Amino acid sequence: MMDIDSSRLGLHLVLRRVGLLPVLGAATLLAALGLNAWTQQLRQTATRLKTAEAPRRPAPDLPRFVVTDPLDTFMASLAHPSDRAAISQALWQGATDAGLQVTRLEFADAPDAAGQFVRSEIQVPATGSAAQIRRFTFALLAAHPNLALQRLEWHREGGAADALQARLVFVLFVQARENHDA
Repeated sequence: MMDIDSSRLGLHLVLRRVGLLPVLGAATLLAALGLNAWTQQLRQTATRLKTAEAPRRPAPDLPRFVVTDPLDTFMASLAHPSDRAAISQALWQGATDAGLQVTRLEFADAPDAAGQFVRSEIQVPATGSAAQIRRFTFALLAAHPNLALQRLEWHREGGAADALQARLVFVLFVQARENHDA
């Protein structure tokens, strides 16, 4: 409180001795000098920022999007006819690894002459627990992305709580043989 009163008293005495006009002129001059210095500092900063070289990063390699025919993409994803044997072996091995009992694999092919591919349906009758069937299915689909699970049917046999009789139906699209032999 004392500081504000002493400042008011000092300003009052200066105004009495010098007058109002010189005090306003001095305040305007100080404000103009301060504004000028602030403007120069802003200009220097702007110039420094413009001339300073920013670290140049290499442009990232972005994938180029090429418009293709959806049929070309589908045809490129088809399995080779020789892959059927490998997938058949993977079915047997995956069932064994999961602890399932598989007695046979049933293949049914449906050729599509116009589309130049074969739709191969693979039926897998299996016996095991639900966890074993799930483990087998997920492992097989993860290992072979061109294989799809079309249908899964199961029922419990008798009073066994864990034993399920299941029929898994997988679909595999394969290139037509004459299309690949050429």
